[in-house]
Amino acid sequence: AAALGNTSFKVTMTSGPALKVTGLMDAPGGKGTAELVATGTSTEITVKTLLIGEDLYVQVPGVTKDNTWTHVDVSRLPQGANVGLRPGQIDPANTANLLRSTTNGITGLNQATIDTYGAAAQDVPFTAGLDEQGRLSALTIQLPPANGKQTQPLEVLYTEYGIAVTAEPPAPNQII
Repeated sequence: AAALGNTSFKVTMTSGPALKVTGLMDAPGGKGTAELVATGTSTEITVKTLLIGEDLYVQVPGVTKDNTWTHVDVSRLPQGANVGLRPGQIDPANTANLLRSTTNGITGLNQATIDTYGAAAQDVPFTAGLDEQGRLSALTIQLPPANGKQTQPLEVLYTEYGIAVTAEPPAPNQII
């Protein structure tokens, strides 16, 4: 997982039919793009994220105006807030932190969500796969049941290592 900080790659993260994140990340270049699609019974929302150096931009339907990006002041985000991409965290799944963490609970989830898992959050099984070059290629995390209901596993695929990532800041008239 440490190699994710040394190269570019494509990431695809899913949790059942309700959540899909796709992104292109360039860790050495400090840039990336991601699209999160959350699907509900009668709705679907697509959130776009753009990271360039220390600048984070998001597009959220119903929040940002059409064809505009909100420039996020990441220093004002609550500690532990997971917005996918942020300076210093180019992998939306934050896999490297997950694999070296033994006391921080389930990465990418806030404390309130972890608390719903109760004691089950202490032992979260996962499997990891490597490609032919020994790089992380797949990660599956079996989240514990929440409120008595079984959850979908979180599945993350890492592909296209070395891919060219194009990420440019939005035009000034598109930034809020």
